Amino acid sequence: LPEAELPVTGTLVRYAPRAGVPYTPANVRAILERASANPLRLPLPDAAERDALVAAFAPVLVVDTRDADDRIGRPRWTAGDAIEIDTAQPVLFVRIAHTHYGDDVLLQLVYTAWFPARRAESAFDPLAGRLDGLVWRVTLAADGTPLIYDSIHACGCYHLFFPPERLVARPPARSLEEGALAPQSAMALGAGERITLRIDSGNHYMRRIGLVADGALGTEE
Repeated sequence: LPEAELPVTGTLVRYAPRAGVPYTPANVRAILERASANPLRLPLPDAAERDALVAAFAPVLVVDTRDADDRIGRPRWTAGDAIEIDTAQPVLFVRIAHTHYGDDVLLQLVYTAWFPARRAESAFDPLAGRLDGLVWRVTLAADGTPLIYDSIHACGCYHLFFPPERLVARPPARSLEEGALAPQSAMALGAGERITLRIDSGNHYMRRIGLVADGALGTEE
């Protein structure tokens, strides 16, 4: 559905990253070239380069929010040795990963948002329970542009791909395995723009991705 037609059950709360150096393909390409200047040609950015990449591709989360279970936060241990999500300060976690693409090794940025719980949708809902997480991954091509995006819940379910127009899915193999689900193509990311993720209330499903200019962002709304 177009974003304007997506149902809203609560209030749309937007989480935007802190202001940083605006994204441009040339800046990212230069970082990747410097980071890959080693015998293995493995992209290994230093701390400053890593922070620049993380800031450039951090998504904006737009969460349909009905209660505290739809707020993102930081996992912590309680006095009773249980894990809970502290939503007093919104935070998005990120780590660096790598993948093989043909003969190349590409850098990936893996962002994770944690929610206190997945709300039960019925009296018997085996998917509901404490702790829920959504993972958003950006795979960068050597030219400084995103090669593909994908998302998955922290439980390992609901894996979705968002390929740009330059990628074409291979025909599925004849097997019982599920094929790659690509519900929406990714739009080209322009200079000073970033991806928005529209997220449902309760189950925290990804509903749509979009684009927003950095100049249109403020703090959490």
